[in-house]
Amino acid sequence: MLITRFVFRAGAHSLWPVILGLSVALPTPTIADDVLRIMLEEPVAGEIHGGVGNLRGWAVATAGIDKIEIMIDGVYAFDAPYGGARGDVGAAFPEVTNASESGFSLAYAYSNLTPGSHTISAVAHTLDGETQTSSATFETVRFKQSFISGATAVALAAT
Repeated sequence: MLITRFVFRAGAHSLWPVILGLSVALPTPTIADDVLRIMLEEPVAGEIHGGVGNLRGWAVATAGIDKIEIMIDGVYAFDAPYGGARGDVGAAFPEVTNASESGFSLAYAYSNLTPGSHTISAVAHTLDGETQTSSATFETVRFKQSFISGATAVALAAT
């Protein structure tokens, strides 16, 4: 019997064809190696930001995610809250435990950055010490003067 073609679907497989009465072991195909992926979704590269906006994305790792560090222009700024619901990521990575809780998100005051070009990077740290980075370079703008001129410019008393 001559075997000329094998088609493997996702999953682990063993194949022991009998050729001329002899058992021949073929290598078992493997599924993808360990997963480590991060995606910074906002800010979006090339866009203009000002005021307060989202800073968000997702990260998954077979080993588990320890933390997400946020770097601004190459300098550590803070750790982002991690563990937000992301059903879309869970569906894309069903083999990764907790992939459905892989989001990070926060409100960020882009107005605290100087006007001009900036790069924000999100760095995923796994529980076993690996890292991966996703970055976006964007522009920030500001009003030429304060939008509210001072504390007395807004009346907070009931009318």
